[in-house]
Amino acid sequence: MASHVVLCALAAVISAEALPVNSGGEESAVHTSATSATGGCLCVFDIDRTLTGSQNDISNCPRNEIIAGVPDYGKYNLTLSELAQGINITFCKTCFLGISSAGEADGASSGKRAQLLQKLNANQKLPDEWSNCTSPVSPLLLNCKVGGKVDAVRNIAQWYKSRNITIADADVYFFDDQAKNVQPFINTSFNARQIGCELREFAYGSNLSVCGGSIKDVVQDIGVTLCQPGFAQTFI
Repeated sequence: MASHVVLCALAAVISAEALPVNSGGEESAVHTSATSATGGCLCVFDIDRTLTGSQNDISNCPRNEIIAGVPDYGKYNLTLSELAQGINITFCKTCFLGISSAGEADGASSGKRAQLLQKLNANQKLPDEWSNCTSPVSPLLLNCKVGGKVDAVRNIAQWYKSRNITIADADVYFFDDQAKNVQPFINTSFNARQIGCELREFAYGSNLSVCGGSIKDVVQDIGVTLCQPGFAQTFI
């Protein structure tokens, strides 16, 4: 089934079989039962402002964790989002995992990569090899083109398939803070969700989440969910 976006304005015409989800007003989607009977599930996460938050900012984001002495972009303290700290208490703890990031996670052998891998490995063992998005040799993909993460997610699923783990497209869940990375999933069978909707900022030429992902962002909804611009959002 093709993924789709349902905004609040359409809630009145949604059938009883597809109930609208509205988490504090900031998001809207269609919610149905999730994982299919076979194949397991796959959760794929962006890194910056998804698994991380704005560096050193725990005044706006008190649930985030500053990792003192571990650089982020070479000069800031790495600051992990609530999501990064709690993947193992979301539904994704029973899924296979992957990363799709436009950045390089501070380069080879960085403390940032080590910290992220530690959090991802709370319930499973991922390879410690990170790879380029265009030539994947692991499910940890870097340098993925902004707006082109559908291909990255497909490559991660293919990597698992090459290891005799076949996951249906409908059981794949992608999480990213930027709309331009989530919107391209609309015409696919993958599920995708924009996260960190409540507190946003315009920085580095993009509309970004300040705090990154939260535990409540990781839900097993079917389809594509985007933040609703200007509604129940705060910009700093």
